[in-house]
Amino acid sequence: MTRTRATNAVRLVVVATLQDCVAILPLGLVAAFAARLTTAHGGDGNLAGWLTTSFFLLGSLTAMGLGPFIDQLGVRRTGVVSAITLVTMALPLMAWPGSPIVLGIGVAAAGGCFAVVLPSTNGLIAAAVPMDRQVLAVCTKQAALPLAMLLAAAASSALDWIWAVVVAEAAAVAVLVVFARTTRSLGPWKAEDVATAGRRVARYGVATFLASAVVGGMLGYSALTLAGAGLSSGTTAWVLLVAGLLSVVARILSGVLVDRCGFRSWWLVTLTMWIGGTGVALLGAGAQPVVLVGCLLAYAFGWCWSGLTFALVLSENSGRPGRSSAVLQAGGMAGSAAGPVLMAWTITHAGIGSAWLVMAAAMLVAGAIVAPVPAPPTARVQARLGEAEPG
Repeated sequence: MTRTRATNAVRLVVVATLQDCVAILPLGLVAAFAARLTTAHGGDGNLAGWLTTSFFLLGSLTAMGLGPFIDQLGVRRTGVVSAITLVTMALPLMAWPGSPIVLGIGVAAAGGCFAVVLPSTNGLIAAAVPMDRQVLAVCTKQAALPLAMLLAAAASSALDWIWAVVVAEAAAVAVLVVFARTTRSLGPWKAEDVATAGRRVARYGVATFLASAVVGGMLGYSALTLAGAGLSSGTTAWVLLVAGLLSVVARILSGVLVDRCGFRSWWLVTLTMWIGGTGVALLGAGAQPVVLVGCLLAYAFGWCWSGLTFALVLSENSGRPGRSSAVLQAGGMAGSAAGPVLMAWTITHAGIGSAWLVMAAAMLVAGAIVAPVPAPPTARVQARLGEAEPG
């Protein structure tokens, strides 16, 4: 790869990561401002939960509805249009004062935008980044999700809701301009007309649903669990900050490991899910040291599988990167919507310890679903096969 092409690939990955980050930032703001939103809108303790569910539910439906057409329409075009919708409709509605209904519409619209932005940026990476660096590129881009949560938490400590949304709007506009300019040289880039491994992608979607349900439960109930183990609110905030940073680092390091060592195997995804599931189980132990270890394991390993999953699916479905990514996106967002609901129901009927065990079992099953799938060939093996062909 020439230096110019490498520079362009790095620039694209950075811009795509920023675009994903601002697209999911509305969800991070809802989580970070949950208590203040509840107070501002009449003390409805379920408001933040409903907003989160609306984000993921409409996002899942959007991914299912538009996903099959992302490649045909062009991944750059769909990404830019979704980003424009975010800055012209979703974020302005979220800043509308006094109406929880308008706020909910804005948050749901943001979920729909994110559901299309992420598969679109995956498709751009598949088009512009060499195959032997795609895993690292996708894993780095997937770090946008925990990064957005950390940025939202920082905003909540310094700004009120309206100003936080205004800053998010300004950031989204700036990123949109840079994203459109950076990807202009790629053109519309439509995928090749090739068949996809539909059943396999659907299988990955089921695994992503289960694993994302666990992540949704973690995001919704980790703080409550840490507080129940005797940690102060300040200590809980620091633990979750460290856990979020570990998730960012783990995603990037997993990409480095795969690209440098050439070890592209679904067993690596299974391993991260199973270690993460063990950490989730420890969250229900009750004893403070065990809960702390469980929280760090759950975030570091139980939330780093997504980058590897998207990257491996892209390598198996290079002709339909947007469509295959949308299947995972639909499953993931549906799972993220279902996870907190399942946690709440289980806590009500069996207690929080049992709820974490149910979540851990879901993560272990997700790992088992992808475990038997054979690994896609590495770039090196593909090159050798190409050299061996006659003519």
